[in-house]
Amino acid sequence: MELTEIGWEKVKASAPGHVATVRHHVIDALTAEQVDQLREIAEAMLGRLDPEGRLIPVYRRPDTVADADAGKDTDADTDADPDAGGGSAGA
Repeated sequence: MELTEIGWEKVKASAPGHVATVRHHVIDALTAEQVDQLREIAEAMLGRLDPEGRLIPVYRRPDTVADADAGKDTDADTDADPDAGGGSAGA
């Protein structure tokens, strides 16, 4: 199943409002500790839903990817299998 071009345009148009609403109603209501707990819960759920780790690059936040990649050896990432969910593929 694929999303049509019109459907994708709708997703893109809706995204900013959706992000603002989620931030207001979910993230802003939590303490920093609770946000960390929510992240851990979401990662556990994703691990169950995607045991092969194929979706992990899709869900990496841009600000944490830059922090995580700053300490990596860039040569190691060039050999990573993008279908295995490792390396910096899809980020």
